[in-house]
Amino acid sequence: MIKFISSSFLLLLFIGIVSAEFSSVKGNGEFTPSTDLRGTFSQQSSQSGGYHKADLYFKTTMPSLNPDQSGVSNINCNDNKITLSLNGGNAIEQVNNWPDNVILLISDNWECFGKKETQFFVVSGKVVDVPNKSVTFTSKDCNISEMSEEFLLDVSWVDDKPKRRRKRRLNKRAPIDVNKKLSLNVLFDEKTGKSSKPNIPLINLDQENTGESLLCANCFMAGEATISMKIGGKFKPKFTLTDAFVSVNGNVRVNLDLTVTGKVGASFSPPEIELLNTPLAPLGVQNIFNIGPALVLAASSKISADVTGKVRTGGEISLPSFSAKASFVDEPKFEQSGFEPKTKSFDPTVGVAVSADISGTLKPQIAFGISVLNGLFTIKTGFQIITTLDSSISVGTDNGCNGKDPHLKSSLNGNLGFFVKDKNFPIVEFPSVSLLDQCL
Repeated sequence: MIKFISSSFLLLLFIGIVSAEFSSVKGNGEFTPSTDLRGTFSQQSSQSGGYHKADLYFKTTMPSLNPDQSGVSNINCNDNKITLSLNGGNAIEQVNNWPDNVILLISDNWECFGKKETQFFVVSGKVVDVPNKSVTFTSKDCNISEMSEEFLLDVSWVDDKPKRRRKRRLNKRAPIDVNKKLSLNVLFDEKTGKSSKPNIPLINLDQENTGESLLCANCFMAGEATISMKIGGKFKPKFTLTDAFVSVNGNVRVNLDLTVTGKVGASFSPPEIELLNTPLAPLGVQNIFNIGPALVLAASSKISADVTGKVRTGGEISLPSFSAKASFVDEPKFEQSGFEPKTKSFDPTVGVAVSADISGTLKPQIAFGISVLNGLFTIKTGFQIITTLDSSISVGTDNGCNGKDPHLKSSLNGNLGFFVKDKNFPIVEFPSVSLLDQCL
């Protein structure tokens, strides 16, 4: 039997690396503090073709304001002073009515005290400069977790068709990749449509340079995904989650292709090997949240029967449009759709004189570590798709092929699971699909 397994394709909330930076979105709201502090952060750019965004909300214990949402034209930070440049007389009138102490959210749009990141301050002692349309405060650092009753973070995907641009005759530039979706490509060459690293050795059989090998001949994963996440909680009397889910929507294709060449007359079962471990561009807003993905590719294999000659067999599994959602407040709950895999087999090459028993395992993984509010809430979680391609080759008088030709039978099955920390939860099992059952 030739058994090739592609397992533990771990998916979650948010890869070729694409830009994953979020920036604060400006607005033109009232310049009036309240205990509802809001902010919106986005990947959107002038060549947008869809992007992730994050909406942030705090229920604060004192009046608060996000100047980006209130039409501020400039922010200057010097010593312990913060100066806001205002857009008109109405804002001046509003700031005159501010209470003595206010929380300000200063976003990454502004460099404040040497940092261009999202920061929180309590400001007081306002000095209004009417001619220059500005107001200056004395500031001190603010721990927003200690100054809030509750919070909600909502990360979502926004479909956005790119705007048509005028053609330019001069200064032509190479096309800009504006796709903000996360690439799930692993060892995939987009130009050739094949593995970027063919013939990966899985077992070192060739100790005497006889040409013996067990190879992952053309193995890769290709696809893309978008992520949605919502995390909410109460800070007092102690931190408690009130809402927490993550979902992944996308498409993926896994190619499995195994080759054995030479003469193998013994059993081999080496330990799993790691082929790739790459941290990817994180999704996040500094001091607010971070979704840190990592892409890992591991493989293992086993030979437990005599093989003389050459065997190559494989197949492909694809999920053209899948969606998986997991909630992890209290007991995990799951929703899923689109996990009805489409499969196809490849024309096999079989030149063996005896029946074979070979197994190979390919494990493309993407795992996410989530951190909210500088580690106040952290978790490692994800989805896993376990797919198995089984092919048995029998040679002999009782194989149904007149005792002359090898008989090949292959099938594909798998299941979807979810993990939180070190616990795994099964969700749905794929039906077994027959790929081949024929004499060769």
